[in-house]
Amino acid sequence: MNDKDLEDLRKDLQILSIEDVLKKYGIGFKDLFDLSKQIDDEEKYISFSSGDMYFVSKTINGMSVYFGSYRDKDEAIKVRDELIKNKWDKEKLPEILDRLDIKSKCGDD
Repeated sequence: MNDKDLEDLRKDLQILSIEDVLKKYGIGFKDLFDLSKQIDDEEKYISFSSGDMYFVSKTINGMSVYFGSYRDKDEAIKVRDELIKNKWDKEKLPEILDRLDIKSKCGDD
Protein backbone atom coordinates (compact mmCIF):
# COMPACT_ATOMS: atom_id res chain seq x y z
CA MET A 1 0.00 0.00 0.00
CA ASN A 2 1.20 3.49 -0.73
CA ASP A 3 1.09 6.35 1.79
CA LYS A 4 -2.31 7.61 0.59
CA ASP A 5 -3.83 4.13 0.89
CA LEU A 6 -2.44 3.81 4.43
CA GLU A 7 -3.87 7.22 5.33
CA ASP A 8 -7.27 6.21 3.92
CA LEU A 9 -7.11 2.92 5.84
CA ARG A 10 -6.27 4.77 9.06
CA LYS A 11 -9.32 6.99 8.59
CA ASP A 12 -11.56 4.07 7.66
CA LEU A 13 -10.50 2.18 10.79
CA GLN A 14 -11.94 5.05 12.82
CA ILE A 15 -15.34 5.11 11.11
CA LEU A 16 -16.02 1.66 9.63
CA SER A 17 -16.48 -1.73 11.23
CA ILE A 18 -13.60 -4.21 10.90
CA GLU A 19 -15.78 -6.32 8.60
CA ASP A 20 -16.39 -3.33 6.31
CA VAL A 21 -12.68 -2.46 6.24
CA LEU A 22 -11.78 -6.06 5.32
CA LYS A 23 -14.32 -6.02 2.50
CA LYS A 24 -13.37 -2.57 1.22
CA TYR A 25 -9.66 -3.37 1.00
CA GLY A 26 -10.05 -7.04 0.08
CA ILE A 27 -7.71 -8.17 2.85
CA GLY A 28 -7.77 -10.70 5.68
CA PHE A 29 -7.34 -10.19 9.43
CA LYS A 30 -3.59 -10.90 9.36
CA ASP A 31 -3.06 -8.34 6.59
CA LEU A 32 -5.13 -5.81 8.51
CA PHE A 33 -3.12 -6.49 11.67
CA ASP A 34 0.17 -6.03 9.77
CA LEU A 35 -1.03 -2.81 8.13
CA SER A 36 -2.32 -1.47 11.46
CA LYS A 37 1.08 -2.11 13.01
CA GLN A 38 2.74 -0.30 10.11
CA ILE A 39 0.45 2.69 10.66
CA ASP A 40 1.17 2.66 14.42
CA ASP A 41 4.94 2.47 13.86
CA GLU A 42 4.85 5.28 11.32
CA GLU A 43 2.91 7.56 13.67
CA LYS A 44 4.70 6.67 16.90
CA TYR A 45 5.60 9.85 18.83
CA ILE A 46 3.71 12.00 16.29
CA SER A 47 0.31 13.56 16.83
CA PHE A 48 -1.86 15.72 14.58
CA SER A 49 -3.63 18.88 15.65
CA SER A 50 -6.72 20.45 14.20
CA GLY A 51 -4.50 23.37 13.16
CA ASP A 52 -2.89 21.21 10.45
CA MET A 53 0.31 20.73 12.42
CA TYR A 54 2.15 17.56 13.39
CA PHE A 55 3.72 17.45 16.85
CA VAL A 56 6.64 15.30 17.91
CA SER A 57 6.71 14.38 21.60
CA LYS A 58 7.86 11.54 23.81
CA THR A 59 7.50 10.62 27.46
CA ILE A 60 10.94 10.65 29.06
CA ASN A 61 11.40 9.94 32.78
CA GLY A 62 7.65 10.23 33.27
CA MET A 63 7.43 13.67 31.65
CA SER A 64 6.08 14.53 28.21
CA VAL A 65 8.85 16.24 26.23
CA TYR A 66 7.85 18.34 23.22
CA PHE A 67 10.16 18.37 20.19
CA GLY A 68 8.37 20.87 17.99
CA SER A 69 5.51 21.11 15.54
CA TYR A 70 5.83 20.64 11.81
CA ARG A 71 3.79 21.52 8.74
CA ASP A 72 3.44 17.96 7.45
CA LYS A 73 3.78 14.37 8.56
CA ASP A 74 6.87 13.74 6.42
CA GLU A 75 8.78 16.49 8.24
CA ALA A 76 7.67 15.19 11.62
CA ILE A 77 8.72 11.64 10.69
CA LYS A 78 12.17 12.81 9.54
CA VAL A 79 12.71 14.75 12.77
CA ARG A 80 11.43 11.87 14.90
CA ASP A 81 13.71 9.39 13.13
CA GLU A 82 16.75 11.62 13.66
CA LEU A 83 15.82 12.13 17.32
CA ILE A 84 15.67 8.35 17.76
CA LYS A 85 19.15 8.05 16.21
CA ASN A 86 20.34 10.73 18.65
CA LYS A 87 18.71 9.07 21.70
CA TRP A 88 16.11 11.84 22.00
CA ASP A 89 18.74 14.45 22.94
CA LYS A 90 16.73 17.68 22.77
CA GLU A 91 19.91 19.74 22.71
CA LYS A 92 20.66 18.25 19.28
CA LEU A 93 17.28 19.32 17.87
CA PRO A 94 18.53 22.63 16.35
CA GLU A 95 21.36 20.76 14.61
CA ILE A 96 18.93 18.11 13.35
CA LEU A 97 16.52 20.74 12.02
CA ASP A 98 19.36 22.59 10.32
CA ARG A 99 20.74 19.41 8.73
CA LEU A 100 17.27 18.45 7.46
CA ASP A 101 16.54 22.05 6.40
CA ILE A 102 13.30 22.00 8.40
CA LYS A 103 11.81 24.85 10.38
CA SER A 104 9.86 23.95 13.50
CA LYS A 105 6.72 26.03 13.97
CA CYS A 106 5.23 27.84 17.00
CA GLY A 107 8.46 29.58 17.95
CA ASP A 108 10.38 26.38 18.57
CA ASP A 109 13.48 27.36 16.59
